Amino acid sequence: MRPPGASPPGTVRMTLSFETAYGFVHMNDILAASERVEMIGLGTEDFTNDLGVELVDPDLLLFPKFQTVIAARARGVQARGLIGSIANYKDLDGFYDVARRSYQYGFRGSSCIHPDQVAVLNRAFSPAPERIERARAVVAAYEDGVKQGLGAVSLDGRMIDLPVCERARKALDAAEAIEEMERRKSAALAAAQA
Repeated sequence: MRPPGASPPGTVRMTLSFETAYGFVHMNDILAASERVEMIGLGTEDFTNDLGVELVDPDLLLFPKFQTVIAARARGVQARGLIGSIANYKDLDGFYDVARRSYQYGFRGSSCIHPDQVAVLNRAFSPAPERIERARAVVAAYEDGVKQGLGAVSLDGRMIDLPVCERARKALDAAEAIEEMERRKSAALAAAQA
């Protein structure tokens, strides 16, 4: 018998962190072992320690980090993490740059080691306002083209086809999810102060 309030069987989700060369080369097999995996990441400090390398340049990990993104997408899970290290928690500008670059490489969030990094991560892993504006224009142009029976259209001299439109829709979905989270957070804070 389950204790009161316990989650039903099969509802526990997992985040996996690959931190050794052995785990990295077996990533796809490990991911295939369970449908409960929700996110994966590559632990920068532990992974470089296991490899016996010094992280003197964040680009040293571009291959394994991007391979993690590819493995995540192949299994339909989120990739989380940073291209570089989170160890220098006082350099928030540098941390933002690494986090933003990680977002551009396909990571969709990261853990952090200091509370000051939370707001930086939220900003870095959110679509930029100009990207949202562009995404709205892309979706509108593509949908107008579809109504005219076209499979691709031109917007500002650039081709807009289905994959470009889908990428724009994902950006809009992410922005909407972030706005909803912020609304819920504001409502919870207001309720707590009442």
